[in-house]
Amino acid sequence: MFSSLRMLAAALLLFSGTALAQDLEFDSVTEGDLEKVVRDFSSIFHHTSVSGANTLGSVFGFEVGLIGGLGKVNSLDDVVQDADPDADVPGLLPHGGLLGILSVPFGWTFELSLIPEFGDDGFAFSNTTAAVKWSLTESVLSALPLSIALKGHYSQTKINFEQEDPSTPGVTVDGTYESTVTGLQAVVSKDLLVVSPYAALGFLQASGDLGVNGSGSIFDTDFTSSDSASVNTTSTQLIVGAEVKLLLMKLAAEYSRQFDTERFTAKFSLYF
Repeated sequence: MFSSLRMLAAALLLFSGTALAQDLEFDSVTEGDLEKVVRDFSSIFHHTSVSGANTLGSVFGFEVGLIGGLGKVNSLDDVVQDADPDADVPGLLPHGGLLGILSVPFGWTFELSLIPEFGDDGFAFSNTTAAVKWSLTESVLSALPLSIALKGHYSQTKINFEQEDPSTPGVTVDGTYESTVTGLQAVVSKDLLVVSPYAALGFLQASGDLGVNGSGSIFDTDFTSSDSASVNTTSTQLIVGAEVKLLLMKLAAEYSRQFDTERFTAKFSLYF
């Protein structure tokens, strides 16, 4: 089962990587352009477990599965087309990962989602996310009819790609993009027989770095003359979703809005 899930997750992100690798080029990037890139990628590749506020058990619980979905691209295509007007970045990009969740006593749950680095010299991608959730209604607020939790999370995305050197047409150079997203959420959910709807409000902070090792800078000189640059950006977040529990299996779906765009995520998992 684990090998099958890993193959499905890799196939999902490989599709995304293939679409991006064909047209991911940058030139004359302004600070505003880089912020757009970071906001789009951060909206798509930040952490989720497609789960509500409750734990997997009052003592211990374990869940393993696959998450995947689509995120809307808000401005990435505009930035890429500044370097190549014929570039065509898809309006929706896939995301996904292998998911593991562990609940321990006193309402604590630990989550991990992972896509190990894969690809080749032309395009390589990796994404690792993690979270810690404290379910207050399984410890200090046990009398409430709803499940309430606080969740802190972290994600890291790395992309290596090739593009034409802006100062030397016909020469290919290596580019890198790396970003991190940290966040805090307040989550509320309710168990209704086999269905558990949930909602969350959150705050996200993203930091992204873009660079190319060519002989000329890919950035607007009014921004920087260096071969790499970084920006930070923040966003509020809204999440609504639901889990369906069938014996040892879970099916779930989630909608979220952050960084002025949207993401849709589904989950298939087994829990014990």
